[in-house]
Amino acid sequence: MISLLNLPPRNTLVSYFKLYTSFAISGITHGLMTWCMPANQDHTFNDRFLTVFTCFVANAMAINFEDIVMNLYHRSGGTREKRLWKTILGYAWVTSWIWITCCWGATSYLKMGMTGVNDVPVPFADRMVSWVHDNWHRVPPIDLGPTALKAKMLLQNVS
Repeated sequence: MISLLNLPPRNTLVSYFKLYTSFAISGITHGLMTWCMPANQDHTFNDRFLTVFTCFVANAMAINFEDIVMNLYHRSGGTREKRLWKTILGYAWVTSWIWITCCWGATSYLKMGMTGVNDVPVPFADRMVSWVHDNWHRVPPIDLGPTALKAKMLLQNVS
């Protein structure tokens, strides 16, 4: 794709193009998979496609943000050597970001009732699935604003 678009190799712009393209493709495939699953008419386009897609694209944005922060740190005199505080901060950042974005992606699965059936014959998994199924409504809704409406209208015009 890079050669098709005639972009220069080993360029920061090309690196971020690949990053966003790969995460967008993954988000589209996962979103389409969720969109094709059986659900009733109460499950909107936002519930079934955009929440999953947003989860993937947001992860690309997080990687981009992390690169910016690291670049600013190094430009301000920060060293590249390993330190315990850097490792702890890195793990805390990744864990918190995954925790936030997994809620977005899982919302559509929870609303469709996919957690109502336990596929794992382990007592702990059965209790966990029951708890998640009973408490999914406590997950706050995601408002994607006018972007979601535009995307929905575009996709409706295509089909």
